[in-house]
Amino acid sequence: MADLEAVAAGPERFAVLAAETTARMLSRAVSQRGRASVGFSGGSTVGPVFDALVALATQPPTADLYVDWERVSVGQVDERVVAPAHPDRNAAVLLTRLVDALPVRPASVALLPVEDVEVTDAVGGGRWRDEARRRLVQLAGAETRFDVLQLGLGPDGHTASLVPGDPVLDVVDRPVALTGPYQGHRRLTLTYPVLNAARARVWWVVSGQDHTKARALHSLVTGDVSVPAGRVERASTVIVTDGDPPGGSDRT
Repeated sequence: MADLEAVAAGPERFAVLAAETTARMLSRAVSQRGRASVGFSGGSTVGPVFDALVALATQPPTADLYVDWERVSVGQVDERVVAPAHPDRNAAVLLTRLVDALPVRPASVALLPVEDVEVTDAVGGGRWRDEARRRLVQLAGAETRFDVLQLGLGPDGHTASLVPGDPVLDVVDRPVALTGPYQGHRRLTLTYPVLNAARARVWWVVSGQDHTKARALHSLVTGDVSVPAGRVERASTVIVTDGDPPGGSDRT
C-alpha cells in the first residue's frame, strides 16, 4: 500500500477536504509542468466538492491551494449515454457547478462523446471511439495521461463505470469503452490503462458508515482484485471518506 493515504472527515468537512486535496494536486502539477489535466467522475458526491473548488478559487490565494484554472484542462471519467438535457447526465453538474461557476474559464473542457453512441454499438466502439480518443488527446496529451483523476466508489466495488461482470473490465487496447446497461443506462468510461497511468488520483468515498460501502472500501484499500476498484493501482492515491477512517487512518 505504498503511497496510499486515507483520511476521513465529518460530513460538514468532507467536501472541503476533498476540494483542498484536488486543488493541491492541480497546483503541484501546474507548478511542475506548466499545465494540468483532471478527469471527474459523476454521481451525487461531486456537486458539493465542485462548490468547494469554486469557493477556493474566489478566496485570497494560498500557495498550495491556488489553482490557475486557465492552465487546467477538464474532462470526464465516465458518462451515461443519455440525451444532453437528461437529468442523469453527469455533464450538467460538471458544467454548471464547476466550469461555468469558476471566476475564470479552464484552458479546455472536453466531454465524453455519448451523443455519438448508437443503440447497436458494442464495447469495442462505433463512431464515438475515434472522437473519444481525439478529445482525450486534447485533454491529456498523446499518452492520455491525466495529472489528477477523481474516482468514486460504489457499494458493489465499481469505480468510474467499471462495474462487476461487465466486459469493459478486460478492455486494455483502448482508452474508452462502452459498457452494458447498468442502473438503467449504458455508459462511456475510461479504462484501466488510463486510470493506472494517472500521475495522481483522488478517491472520494461517500457513506463509509454503510456496511456495503465499508466492505467496498476495505477491498479498495487492500487491493482486492475481485472488485473493479481493487484493480486500479494504488500508488499516489488519496482516499477521502466521510465514514470511518479506513485502515485506522486519522479523522480530520
